[in-house]
Amino acid sequence: MTSGNGPEKTTNVHRYGALVKLSGDIDLLCHDQLKAEIKTAMDTYGHVIIDLQNVRYMDSMGIGALATAPRTAAKMGYPKERIVLTNIPRQVVRVLLITNIGPLFAG
Repeated sequence: MTSGNGPEKTTNVHRYGALVKLSGDIDLLCHDQLKAEIKTAMDTYGHVIIDLQNVRYMDSMGIGALATAPRTAAKMGYPKERIVLTNIPRQVVRVLLITNIGPLFAG
């Protein structure tokens, strides 16, 4: 997702659920859309893998959008293991460690 030119996101369906690939900046301008996309993927497929490989930047609103995903899954009756983060770039790993939201996710 990118601020300015609109979000950059692809969702592919696999045998085990939806693979949501994010790219660009995950920030204030796209956090509501990201939350909605994750919820829709959970509603439809019951298992979401969020690929962060091409994310350049993530601010607190982006972190917040990701942090709500396991709670959304729980409200829908799914365990947190149904939301997986993968291919996390170093700069995003650092933010996840600082904010301590990493343990909310499987993977």
